[in-house]
Amino acid sequence: MRFSRGHDAPLTQVVSLLLEKLISGAVIADDDEYAAFRADINRMQGFVRQDPSPEKIVFTAGSATLVMEAYNKSITDTVRKERRELKNIVNMLTETVAAIAGENTKSVERLRDIRSLLESRGAADLEALKQQVGECLRVFREETMRQREEAESEMMALRREIELGARPLATPELHPLDPATNLPPKDACVVAMHEPIPPGKRRYVVVMVVNRLQAINARFGYEVGSRVLRHFGEFIQQQLRPEDRLFRWRGPSLVALLESSEPLDQIRNRIRRIMELRVEQTLDIEGRSVMIPVSAAWSAFQIITTVAAAEKQIEIFTASQSSHEYV
Repeated sequence: MRFSRGHDAPLTQVVSLLLEKLISGAVIADDDEYAAFRADINRMQGFVRQDPSPEKIVFTAGSATLVMEAYNKSITDTVRKERRELKNIVNMLTETVAAIAGENTKSVERLRDIRSLLESRGAADLEALKQQVGECLRVFREETMRQREEAESEMMALRREIELGARPLATPELHPLDPATNLPPKDACVVAMHEPIPPGKRRYVVVMVVNRLQAINARFGYEVGSRVLRHFGEFIQQQLRPEDRLFRWRGPSLVALLESSEPLDQIRNRIRRIMELRVEQTLDIEGRSVMIPVSAAWSAFQIITTVAAAEKQIEIFTASQSSHEYV
């Protein structure tokens, strides 16, 4: 078949466009393989520009076909190898996660879904599956951290239960209510701190020291000071949840025990909102009404190690407020 020279330029442009299309439409499975394929096609484009004869164009088309077939075979082998490697990785991850976290975790189920997809989907889905594996591992890390926190909480509860079993349990009769506040006293608070913590919960201590109680005692007498302290205790009990417990520690100090799954920051925010509420008490003293504002310094922390450490932390805070008052 013979071509006229008048058709050489348009035909050369068509062939160049087709070769460019081969480059842009090629699947990139291996960067080195793709670079070599692109270099081969670019060389063919150079040959066509140097010799745009029909014979050279036909020869170039045949060569391009062979190069494309070789490249397709190469990337098919690469993709198959990558699929096998990814499948082996997913299999190992599935076995490892199942061994560490148990068969019923969401991560194990998701990894098995990904393994099934690897067996059924094409090469175009490999990158998406890799991203899913990464997301699955992120979820597994979060599960592991949550389980670790629960395990630590259970260990602390077990430690306190052992400590409680090693010391005689106080009976309610040994801890009568504090006569000034009608609250359980310090000893009852210590016993409560030894109790096991419910699963999934943390135990928090909130220490409150009523301000200026010494000045109230000095001016109006201890009976008025006790009434102010009792009024503040009643206010705090109204703000706490029914399951929270309030105790009189000593002097102007009250201690609340809270059991919650919330983090410490949320507990502190809740107590801060309570303490920001205005508390006042109007008393009839010697025939005249006296309005006394009531406020308190406070601190909140989680019981993490031993009850003895928590007691020490309470005492340190109450001592730091000693310049304000003591009954």
